[in-house]
Amino acid sequence: MDTLVEQEDSLNSEGSNRLAHTLFINCGRVLAQAVDEQDLLQSVCNTLVNDCGFRLAWFGLTEPGTGNSVRVAAHAGDQDGFLQEPHCSETPVTMAIEGSETCCIKAIADSPLVVPIRAAALKRGYTSVLSLPLKSDGTLFGALTIYSDDPGKLDEPIVARLQEWSDLFALRVETLRSHEERDLNNDLQNTAARERLENRLRLIIDTTPALIHTSRPDGYLDYFNKRWVEYLGVSLEDIEGWKWTASVHPDDVKGIVDKWRACLSSGEVFEYETRVRRADGEYRRMLHRKVPLRDEHGKILKWYGSSMDIEDYKRAEEQLRRSAEELQKSESYLAEGQRLAHMGSWAFDAAGFDYWSPELFRMHGLEPASKAPTVQEYLDCVHPQDREFMADLIKRILAEPSRFDTTKRIVRPDSEIRYIRCVGTPVVENEALKKYVGSAIDVTEYELLTQELCRREAYLTDAQRLSQTGSFGWRPASGEIVWSDETYCIFEYDRAVKPTIDLVVQRVHPEDRVDFQNVIDRASRGATDFEHAYRLLLPDDRVKHVHVLAHALEDASGNREFVGAVMDVTERKRAEEAVLRSEEELRNVIDTIPAIA
Repeated sequence: MDTLVEQEDSLNSEGSNRLAHTLFINCGRVLAQAVDEQDLLQSVCNTLVNDCGFRLAWFGLTEPGTGNSVRVAAHAGDQDGFLQEPHCSETPVTMAIEGSETCCIKAIADSPLVVPIRAAALKRGYTSVLSLPLKSDGTLFGALTIYSDDPGKLDEPIVARLQEWSDLFALRVETLRSHEERDLNNDLQNTAARERLENRLRLIIDTTPALIHTSRPDGYLDYFNKRWVEYLGVSLEDIEGWKWTASVHPDDVKGIVDKWRACLSSGEVFEYETRVRRADGEYRRMLHRKVPLRDEHGKILKWYGSSMDIEDYKRAEEQLRRSAEELQKSESYLAEGQRLAHMGSWAFDAAGFDYWSPELFRMHGLEPASKAPTVQEYLDCVHPQDREFMADLIKRILAEPSRFDTTKRIVRPDSEIRYIRCVGTPVVENEALKKYVGSAIDVTEYELLTQELCRREAYLTDAQRLSQTGSFGWRPASGEIVWSDETYCIFEYDRAVKPTIDLVVQRVHPEDRVDFQNVIDRASRGATDFEHAYRLLLPDDRVKHVHVLAHALEDASGNREFVGAVMDVTERKRAEEAVLRSEEELRNVIDTIPAIA
């Protein structure tokens, strides 16, 4: 009998040693490899359950200002709703936190300390439990609780080893938190640079002579730059969405809407001409172009567009077309029109080009010559990626005469790439094609500007998302507000909702609304800038801390607009509050130490 007991003790000791070795190896690996606090918490739980054979492991972190209540931060194993059992003071975790010492119960079935959870624990097969308090700089911040279906796994050597390891774990948490706080401080130092970049981008967009606009993927036009609004003589509210059609000539509305919807469906680049009513009431012809911004999967995130007043160009083009019919007697008018309009003209028939204007040669980086280039010489000037398209276009228009309007790239002899818009009209005599006459205009600046705006907007959107910093514009006189996507995320409103001061106030914490309203009132009465920190109370009772900075801009007419940034600083506030609590607790401890005489 003694021999059997000795053998059993030897087996138990061997099993305990193996478990202790497993704990040492795997928990040490987790401590070294964790990238942040949440990763550390979850990896420890997974190791204790998957590698060490415990049934349930979970971390509870103390909730500030709620006594000894805890929230589940990470868990692994067969819990089956066990962690949602009613909270009470007679549980291992609350006893460990209240007593600030290890709570180990070898036999749940016999212990009077865990009566409230006994039935639920035994039902799930739990036989023993260990709860280890966790401290950082002497401050208790939570507990690690382990349930086992084998009381032998929680013998004294294993409990001692877990206690030693929990001290190392707490130290690792403290290190990770200090790294996260340092990273947060670095992010805050970059906020000013991001704000300057955002303000500069807005200034570029609003001061550029081009007419810039953007659209959501569903076709809703959500932004027109300042130059556009001034050109139309209306407010942004009057033209956003689909209301811009009111500024288009009635005869052109159906055509542009149909083309826009077709491009939204196909994802193709949008290009179309309409007549648009200017602020003085005159209808002028405009060329509209929109290109899609796609993510890495090809999904359209945004449309970016530019519009160009081509009335003068079209009038010159019409004059050139009339002149082309009497080419011999109109060469002087043609040359003058091209000089004034900065565009070239050409003539083309089945044999090839029979005329290029001097301006067209210069546009292609060539010296003007009396002889027009051959079709092959012309195609050699076209960008390789557009060459096949242009060759097919030439074949098609010769087979089926029709007016065409296209934009392609050319490569000049010095390797410079330019975007050329080419418009051609067939000249028909006796129902037979005689030739094509047309014009070409260099639209490189407009094309590159549109592409640059797409890139800048994408960079700005990513920067705001990564830094949790949104941007906004607010005109106190009209109440108009414009938000970036990240601002919608911070306030947690749907992007279809039009932002207003009332909507903002609805999100402001009731205790902060008076101060918030005072800031808004001062800004409305003429303040040049403001900076304010307040809380948001969300519909699900979550609280966010935000920090807002804004600066007023004024145009030549005296209209004021605030341009600013709103930052979600909730995590920083929580970190600051934790530091303040630690300092207060430290002062209390110092006050209790008797003074040395």
